Formats: sequence, structure tokens, C-alpha cells
Amino acid sequence: MAYWRREGAPYAGSFTYATLPAATSYSGYRAYATDLGANGTLVISNGTRWRPLNGQSVLKDKGAAQSGITNAAETIVLQALLPAGSWQTNDTIRIVLALTKSGTTNSCICGIRCGTGGLITDTALLSPGGVIGAAGRSIGLIFDFHLESATSVQKVGSQIDNGSGYGAQSATAALSPVAISSAASNALYISVGLSSNGATDTVAIQSGQILLVTP
Repeated sequence: MAYWRREGAPYAGSFTYATLPAATSYSGYRAYATDLGANGTLVISNGTRWRPLNGQSVLKDKGAAQSGITNAAETIVLQALLPAGSWQTNDTIRIVLALTKSGTTNSCICGIRCGTGGLITDTALLSPGGVIGAAGRSIGLIFDFHLESATSVQKVGSQIDNGSGYGAQSATAALSPVAISSAASNALYISVGLSSNGATDTVAIQSGQILLVTP
């Protein structure tokens, strides 16, 4: 692979995350990680690791809205795959959601999962529970999940049951971290699932993003 200089920081080339050259040897270099996010991510070496330029990468954007989600089963509506080693200790996965439902009879159920399968059987970071009550019709949510270690994730902010980490206080103390498969050695899916808790109302996602935020 040839290396050349573009305007600004030198550019090392285009790689999958696993084949990026050693960060210790390319401090200050930029590179393109083709499999970090749906459209790849421009990363930069700080001499220790490769991290998204400016510290943030949009791993997945929902794009078109999805509606008509029933109570038949938890439906995965938003999902991103993190290459092994790209989510590191003290990094945060941020999930931003705009959800609605069709009426005022049933609740909207949301679960957030992390695992190697990308399935509704993966480990729950946010156990499936009501995020819009029966009387409600819409909500905006922000969830932050902080990687405490390669195998441990902490939901941060307000600990209100299944609620956003921001904007509402809770009397509940911080929950215990959740054990996951090692982010250092496994490619991990982050998945958002929705369902209705009854047959009358359907639920919908208007928009959603999964982001990787690094120190």
C-alpha cells in the first residue's frame, strides 16, 4: 500500500478496521476505515489508537421511517456492526430515536441489544420495556452506553425505567454494568428492537441513529 500526503494530516490509505496499520507507527495520520459504519469512517491515529476524526462516527442512520410494527414479535428497526477493537474502553455508543404509535390503547416497547448474532436473543443493554405509555403518541430518546471494559457496558444518565438518559431525573441509582462478549476480540452488533404490547396500536420509528463517540 502506498502512503501519500493530502492537504492537512498525512493520509495512510483505505483499509478495513482490522487491517489498519499500527497506530503507534502512524501518529497524526488519517485513514479510511471502510467497515466502520454503513459508509465507512475517516479515522485518525493519536499514537495509541485509530479513532473517528473529530471523535464521532455515525454508524447507522435509519433514513426512511418504518411504521406498522405490531405485537407479533420484537422487530429490529436499527442496527450497526462494530468491527472488533473499534469500540474501546471509555468509548460511548449513543442511540437517538424518534418513535410514535398509532393510538392511545397500547404501549410502545423498545429494547437495545449487543451481541455477535445481531438477533433479538443478543444481550439486552436496555431490557424491552415501555417507552411510550398507552396514553402517549410520540417520544424522542437518547441512550448512552459507556464501555467500562472490553466485556462490560454501563447505561449512563437518568436510570428511569426504559427512559432516555437525559432530561428526566430518577430516584434509581446507577444500574450495574452489563456483561457482553469482548468488544476487543469480537465484531458486535448494536440492535434496536420495537414492538407494541397489544393488538390495537402499531408503533413506528420516524428517525434513528447509532453513533460511536470516543474521548
